[in-house]
Amino acid sequence: MEFITDFALGEDNAVLLLVLGVLAVAAIVLGAIIPPRLAHHGAAVARRRAESRASRKGAARASAAGSDAGDTESAEDLEAREAEEGIAPADEDDPDLLTEEDSDTGDPAVDRDLGRRLGSLVTTATVVAGWVGVPAGLLLLLVPGSTDVRILRIGFFLIGLMAGALAAWRGSGMMMSAFGIAPSDRPRAISRFGGLFVATALGIGALPVALSVYFMREDAASPIIAYAAGAAVYALALHAIASLAHGTGHAATMLVGSDENEIHAEDETNPGGPHLRLAQLLRRGPARAATLVALTAALAAAGIRVSVPVFATHGLGITILALTVAVAVALVVALFPHTGREGRERTALRAGQLVPALLGVGGMIAGVALWLPSSYQNLRFTAVGMGSFTDKALTGSDSPVPRSDLQSQITSAISDMSQWITATDESHYANTFLDTLTLYGTHPNALAALGLALGAVITLLAQLLAARVLDPHQAASLRAARSSRTGGALGAMTVLGTAALAAAGVLALGALVLAVLVVLAEGVPALALSLVAFAGLGGLVVIAASAALHTSGAFADRPGTAEPWRDASRTGGAETAVGVQLVAALAALPFLATIVTAVAGASRAKSVWEDRALHAMTPDSVAVLGGIALGVVTIALIASALLHGLRRLGVAAVVETRAAILDGRDTMDFDDLPLTSRRAALAPVAIAALMPVVAGFGLGPSALPAFVGTLVLVALATAVASTLAAGLGTSSVRVIESGRYGGPGSWGHSGALGTTVLMGGLRNALGTFISMGALVGSLIGVLSVASMINAMIDGTNEFLRWGVALVALLALGACWLYEITAPQTDLEDDFGESSKPLFARAEDDGEDTADSTNPLLMDWADDDEDDGTDASDGVGASTGSGASTGSARAGAAAASGSSRRKKKGRGAKKKR
Repeated sequence: MEFITDFALGEDNAVLLLVLGVLAVAAIVLGAIIPPRLAHHGAAVARRRAESRASRKGAARASAAGSDAGDTESAEDLEAREAEEGIAPADEDDPDLLTEEDSDTGDPAVDRDLGRRLGSLVTTATVVAGWVGVPAGLLLLLVPGSTDVRILRIGFFLIGLMAGALAAWRGSGMMMSAFGIAPSDRPRAISRFGGLFVATALGIGALPVALSVYFMREDAASPIIAYAAGAAVYALALHAIASLAHGTGHAATMLVGSDENEIHAEDETNPGGPHLRLAQLLRRGPARAATLVALTAALAAAGIRVSVPVFATHGLGITILALTVAVAVALVVALFPHTGREGRERTALRAGQLVPALLGVGGMIAGVALWLPSSYQNLRFTAVGMGSFTDKALTGSDSPVPRSDLQSQITSAISDMSQWITATDESHYANTFLDTLTLYGTHPNALAALGLALGAVITLLAQLLAARVLDPHQAASLRAARSSRTGGALGAMTVLGTAALAAAGVLALGALVLAVLVVLAEGVPALALSLVAFAGLGGLVVIAASAALHTSGAFADRPGTAEPWRDASRTGGAETAVGVQLVAALAALPFLATIVTAVAGASRAKSVWEDRALHAMTPDSVAVLGGIALGVVTIALIASALLHGLRRLGVAAVVETRAAILDGRDTMDFDDLPLTSRRAALAPVAIAALMPVVAGFGLGPSALPAFVGTLVLVALATAVASTLAAGLGTSSVRVIESGRYGGPGSWGHSGALGTTVLMGGLRNALGTFISMGALVGSLIGVLSVASMINAMIDGTNEFLRWGVALVALLALGACWLYEITAPQTDLEDDFGESSKPLFARAEDDGEDTADSTNPLLMDWADDDEDDGTDASDGVGASTGSGASTGSARAGAAAASGSSRRKKKGRGAKKKR
């Protein structure tokens, strides 16, 4: 047991690291074993029940023919065999009896091509991540440090890339296995499968953290940041591919299949349906798994780098404790599925996240409050190399002074802080002195517990708010569906307004929590950002507790699942996406402390303008204003690059789908999707990774904090708003397809379909992708800030520094050129007869023309006017004329709607 008793950070931290490592390995192993077993059991159930149904039908036919069934196994024998194997008796209405023709199981035995297509897209994302990540990792050689440190940093960056790829691979395998689970078993398997999925991703992300902290202790912060950067780059590339694939499938399914040809999105005759389901599978499976790995690594890096200088050894312990609780909570969700009562499925699924969240967060808060000392001076400083003061503001010289020699003086000085505030200025040394005095007057256990609690509360409230907004039975979805009856534009306005209001509510909650943390920190920036990191760790526990919702949409919202459970699980992916985006912002913001500390502690430059570009971080600094502007420009460039790619792929999908329908083809293959999506994804991923280099070397290191802060906050706002808008658009379609507000095929349905495609495109460009882009930008900024500062103070020529920024811009330009030169579908009118069926609606065969049914061109005059009527008859005639006019208008509207439906096209397939 020497590895515990002799651990330099204490036996308690050694035990935490051991437990975290064991849980991480257990989660990975269970995630590899249990889902295939559930799938095999589901396949056996479906096969046995299908045999039972066939046997019953064969026996019935034989009995009707008056002959013996012969060798056919009797129904009684099958029921006995099913009882021995623990399979319930077959029911003719059982969804497990769906056949391959009418069931979308996704089982590899049914759809052997699904795994290949999913794997090709994941491979494409790996290629994009390699094209961006490997050069970025090599650039880490420019960061100051010894050769060992540089090699270690690059190694951990590459490990992060491989961890993201491993999580994506395991996520793909688990999703494929989940599709084989029997439909009747899906309600109970929602929590079980979701818990294993999230626990596996968290375990992959946490295992390298546990190992590095054990062997490198407090020095593990820099390698873990590089590890988080590599994982974030891979997750960013995977989200880019998923967004482009989703845009392709969305356009083909909704615009051509559902809107133009009135084929339901889940109808097997909808040519775009398989591609849309593949994109949803990629986003909710591999992409979400890679995102959780990046989020786990980033929160661990933030907690260690920012909290150790404030909480000493206990900063490491709190971080490891939070990761341990997160993995444990996800496993608990998998072991104890919560189904609730019939008719309360949606409430039961949300309660399944609330109970583990409260228990996990409550236990973690209690442990921190009891474990940490209540007095700051009792923290364990020596184990992390903080046993002596080294800052001149406290020692008065270059020689370190032991903390024990100054603690009594600091304690006595705390009693009258006003005199020290009056006697000091705003210099770096004065601020360090005042911050140290303030820290010694705090209660670490209470502050850390409150930070964890506030992060958990805000994440839980954000997810509950999203669930309320996206619920198709609530006012927001109904209002969006009603507005779609007047056209897609007004429906889109309604959706955007509601989503913006909800996003403002989430941001207001975040601002309130930040204000509370600043007050709790008593104005000490390092302490405030440490509490922000703890808040992110608390949010991670809530995300783990919501494990059932992460994959519920892709897993349970499929034919065969009971409709109440489909409705309950449909919006789970969007709800948890909001929580992920919020926690990603909480993970990125603490790195501002590292950047600001590095810039403020740098030596003076040789010229005035260089020194201002290095140290001036005030609002009136041109570099700071430039950093803010560059952060907004980065968001715009990323969105523009992705939207251009979405337009190109969507146009090609629409034309190809129309051609397939006109040719009578039942299926279509976007065989070039991996190649085209790779060209479109490279530019936005490169922009997120290289723009911090442009900010730091082009504008100066003082611009980097403003750039990162703007990037994170704007990304959070746009990500939450676009995610809610896309989910709300989809909910409005579901409402109309249920029969309300005109039902399928109506103007309202057409408008809602156009709205959901538009909102889906915005979510693809500005959703979780932009949130992960901000996280990548902050991590790259932290890793490269030291080289930016050294270039300012070591006499490097300014043109060489600007040359680095210029090279980064040229690389971005090359990526952009590679994207825009991709082949595009020609939409011009010079194709003669071939363009008419692809880009125009067929003319109506009936005698009615548009003019005859246009209410603006109809003659509304009363043909039965009688000039000889008296006054009383005039009143009656007037009343009757008004009623007749109203009837005529209603009839004209109905005729106009009928005319619109007739003009769908002669060769269009009808919904089955």
